[in-house]
Amino acid sequence: MTFSLTTNDGAPVTDAGSNYTVMYLNIPGAQVSAFSIPWHKGVRFACSDSTDTCSGTLSATDTAGKYQFTPGSLEQLGTVAGQLKLAINISGALAETKTDLLDIPSS
Repeated sequence: MTFSLTTNDGAPVTDAGSNYTVMYLNIPGAQVSAFSIPWHKGVRFACSDSTDTCSGTLSATDTAGKYQFTPGSLEQLGTVAGQLKLAINISGALAETKTDLLDIPSS
């Protein structure tokens, strides 16, 4: 998965660091829930400065502000029918991204 990070002014964010949480969510449909997102199954990948091992890899591309995330595996979601979404949260010394549910583009 490749994505871009920009400031509120549209400038590219560089040196995003290694503090991240990426979740792939399978949301099977309109199911009533008291939570802010419908019932779902998810796989969480995380890394922080305080961990020795990260799940997945976040790397900068040659384009300023553009990053690529490669998960270790998505096997857990492979047999679940539904719509796949992505939630990305990256924390840095100066800022943190707002977590939104994103559609995963088809390859």
